[in-house]
Amino acid sequence: MRNTTLLLPPLGMILATVLLAGPLPAAEKAPSPESLVHEALVADLNGATQDRDRLLAEALELDPDYAPARWQSGYLRVGRNWVPVDEAPEKFAGNTRLALYRQKRDAMVDTADQHRALARWCHKSRLRDEERIHWQKVLEYEPRNAEAIAGLGLQPYEGRWLTREQIAEAQQRQRERAAALRRWMPQVQKWRDALVRGDADEVAAAHAELAQLSDPDVLPALEKVFLAESPKQYELELQLIEVASRIEDFDSTQLLLRRALAGPTRQAACEALKKRPLHQFVPQLIAMLPGKYQTQFRINVLPGGTVVHEHEVSFSGQQRKQKVTYESTVHPVGLPEAQAITPRAIASERQKAQAMEAEVGRREAVAGAVRARVSAVLEETTGFENPDDPELLRHQYAEYYGWSTSQNPVPEQQAHVYDYAGYYLPRARVRRTPERQQTNRSEPTRQTPTIMRPTAANPTNRANRDLFPRPIRGECFPAGTAVPTLTGERPIEDLKPGDRVLSQDLATGELAYETVLERTLRQGVQMVSVKFGDSEIASTYGHPFWVVGRGWRVAGHLKPGDRLRGLDGDVVVESVEEAPATEVYNLVVSDMATFFVGKQRLLVHDDTGLSAVPVVLPGLAMSKARE
Repeated sequence: MRNTTLLLPPLGMILATVLLAGPLPAAEKAPSPESLVHEALVADLNGATQDRDRLLAEALELDPDYAPARWQSGYLRVGRNWVPVDEAPEKFAGNTRLALYRQKRDAMVDTADQHRALARWCHKSRLRDEERIHWQKVLEYEPRNAEAIAGLGLQPYEGRWLTREQIAEAQQRQRERAAALRRWMPQVQKWRDALVRGDADEVAAAHAELAQLSDPDVLPALEKVFLAESPKQYELELQLIEVASRIEDFDSTQLLLRRALAGPTRQAACEALKKRPLHQFVPQLIAMLPGKYQTQFRINVLPGGTVVHEHEVSFSGQQRKQKVTYESTVHPVGLPEAQAITPRAIASERQKAQAMEAEVGRREAVAGAVRARVSAVLEETTGFENPDDPELLRHQYAEYYGWSTSQNPVPEQQAHVYDYAGYYLPRARVRRTPERQQTNRSEPTRQTPTIMRPTAANPTNRANRDLFPRPIRGECFPAGTAVPTLTGERPIEDLKPGDRVLSQDLATGELAYETVLERTLRQGVQMVSVKFGDSEIASTYGHPFWVVGRGWRVAGHLKPGDRLRGLDGDVVVESVEEAPATEVYNLVVSDMATFFVGKQRLLVHDDTGLSAVPVVLPGLAMSKARE
C-alpha cells in the first residue's frame, strides 16, 4: 500500500490568488413586478412592443394579481376576477339590475322629481355610479337640495363641496407636500449657500446637481429658498426657472406663471411657458383678468331747491354683472329752507360723488397693474390680439384648438339704494328737468382678480373646467363612431347619461367602466379625417387624442409620425385632411374623463377642459420615463 502525500499551497499564495481575482460577482437583484412593468412601459414608449409584451408577461408570472400589469395587458377587474376587455361585456350581459335601470332611465322624464325617484331606486339597488348621476341632476334643478348633497356624500372643505374620499386625498396630498418640503429643505439650502458664497468648484457642483433634478416634490423647497432675499437674487431665480422648465406638471406650470407675473425674471419664465401647450396655462391667465367698472353720476337741482344726486356703479365681469344705483335726495319743505339748505346740499353731494369716484379710482390703479402684467404674459406667450379683453381672448383660445364657445348668459344683478337726510321730507317722484346738471363718466377700471386653482384632491384632472363661465366645447365625432361600453360597442349617438364606457386613468393606467354624465350634440361642424395605415377616423378639428410621449393633442394639430394610443396597439398618423361638415357628438365622463373610439379603440379626452398631465403614457410618469 502506497502512502499519498497531499501538498497544500502556502496560505499567502491562496490569499494572493483571491485578491488578484477581484471581488466575487454580487448576486443580481431579482426583478419585481413593479420594475418589470416600468421597463415594459419604457420599452413601449420607445416603440419596442415585443419587449413590452414579454416584460408584462414576466410581471404576471411573478404576480398574477398585480394590477398595473393587468391593466397594461388589457384586463380590468370584474368583481374579484381579472377579465380581458373584450370579454367583459359578456360578464355583465345577465345583470338584471342594470337592465332594469336602463328601462327606468329610458322611460323617465327629465325633471327633478323623476331624477330623485330614480336616484333612490339606484340606492336601494346598490347601483352607486348610476345613483350619483341622478343626484347630480337633482342638484342642477335644486342646488341646495340636502338629500342630493347627502346622497353624493359631499361635505364643505376649503370653499368647495368634496366627497370624503376627495377630502382624504387632499389631506394626504398636503401631508405629502409637507413631508417633501422637510425632506428637501436641507439639501436645497446647501445648494443656495454654494451658489451664493461658494468657490468656483462648489458653484459648478451645485449647478451639476440641480441639472439632474426631475422630482416635482423639490419645487416648493426650491421656490421657498431661492426666492429669499440674496445678493444673487436674479441668478437664483433664473436657476429656479431652469429647474421648473424641465419638470412638466401642474405645480411647475403654476411656479412659472407666478414668476412670469412677478419678479425680475418674467421674460425667462415666459420663454419657458411658450414651450408648454396653451391649455396648461392660458385658461388660468384669462380667468385672472378682472372685470370692468364703470361709473356715472348726476347732481340735479330741481325747481323748489330739491337736490338729487344719482350715482351708478356697474361691474361687468366674466362670472357676473352687477349694477348699483345710489340716489340721495335733499328736499326742502319751503323757500326759506331751500335758500339755506340747497347750497350746502349741493356741496355735500359733490363731496359724496368725489369720494365714490376716488374709490373707483383706487380700484382702477390696483387692477390696472394686474391687467398690465397678465396682458403682457398673454401677449408674450400666445401672440393673441387684445390681450386685455377676456371675451376676445376666449374666442382666440378656442379657435386655436378648433373648439366652440357657448353663449350662456352671465348672471346680472341690480340694486337701488336710497339715502335721505333725516330732517328732510322724502320727495315724491317728479319729472327730471334740472336747472343745473353735473355729469361725469369714469374710465373703465377692473376688479382685483382671484386666481382659481383646481382642488388639491385632483390637481391634474379637469383643472380648467371652472375657469370659463361660458364652456368651451370640443364636440367631436360623427354618428356611427363606435365606443366600447359595458354592453359592448355602441354608436356614440345612442349613449345616454347613466351608460358606462370604457375609460383609462392616465396616472395609473387603470382600465374601468366609467359613467356617462352627459352626451352633447352640435350641428354642421367642419370635420377632419385622421388617416393611418388602411384605416381612418373622423373627428372635429379640436378633439384631443393621446399622442405617445407628447400627451393630449387635438386632431387638427396632429402631424405625420405621431403615435396615437390605442387599446389594441398604437397607430401612426399618416395625414390629417379636411372632411365634410356633419352632426357631431361627444361625452362627459365621470372621474377619469377619457374614453375610447373607433375600430382601433383610440384613447380620447371627454368634453371637459384639458389639463397638464405629467405622464408620457397612461401609467408612466414623465419623471419615471427618464429612469
